[in-house]
Amino acid sequence: MDLSITVPNGDIIHMATDMTFTQNWVIYNLQPFVPATTITTIAVGNEILTSDTADTDNLVPAMVNLHSALVTAGLGDIKVSTPHAFSVLNVSFPPSASVFRPSFAASVMKPLLDFLNQTGSPFMVNIFPFFSYMFNYNTINLDYALLNPNAPPVNDPGNGKIYTNLWDAQIDAIISAMASLGHPSIPIVVTESGWPSVGDVTQVGPSVANAQTYNNNLVKLVLADPPKGTPLRPGVATPTYIFSLFNENLKTGKITEKNWGLFHPDMSPVYTASLST
Repeated sequence: MDLSITVPNGDIIHMATDMTFTQNWVIYNLQPFVPATTITTIAVGNEILTSDTADTDNLVPAMVNLHSALVTAGLGDIKVSTPHAFSVLNVSFPPSASVFRPSFAASVMKPLLDFLNQTGSPFMVNIFPFFSYMFNYNTINLDYALLNPNAPPVNDPGNGKIYTNLWDAQIDAIISAMASLGHPSIPIVVTESGWPSVGDVTQVGPSVANAQTYNNNLVKLVLADPPKGTPLRPGVATPTYIFSLFNENLKTGKITEKNWGLFHPDMSPVYTASLST
């Protein structure tokens, strides 16, 4: 089994400014476990550019230092990236018009994409069609958001592509935004995607039936053989992690925040999920 591991957000400033800290992080967190454990990727923080903006300027230096420490330790094959929220986009529809937020597009995202391209690492992003549907349920068809095959298609007038589900449109929005900064070909890994089974009364969309439908359709889509891909990358698979395995009953916030799991904390299933095609 291949594993990805994460550098906590709180370590980013140290990793960016202290090479000894970074080298020790590799020594204590990686070297005791490889090669017996196959670690393919390290995610530096999570959603830094949109949720932990104090470390925005430290993100790319931390990634560069970590990659350098991995090379020094003979572990240069391990890829270094960082997961982004979909809200790093300033415009996401239509996909062909998508661009990153101007506050960090040139200063952070461009050098980050340069680094990913140079090291052969993927662009990581958390994709949740649920949120787009919840905030735009009057204009986004539910079947389109749930990836159902009977959804009415949506045309992108900018590139002439036809989209049959919101997942494809959001993946292609990321591709278009990367292309706008000169990097149209960096591979994408979706580090989180899912649908909540319970929500607050004011939230549109959460239900056991919708969560089951979305995740089962998502598995079929990303595990299709041969790969289906998207209109901008036909035939290209997108590695994807489902969020999440368990409901988080102790988590604070809205009810939805506690109910993304495939299983309850007592390990009983929330619904029947098909994790293979």
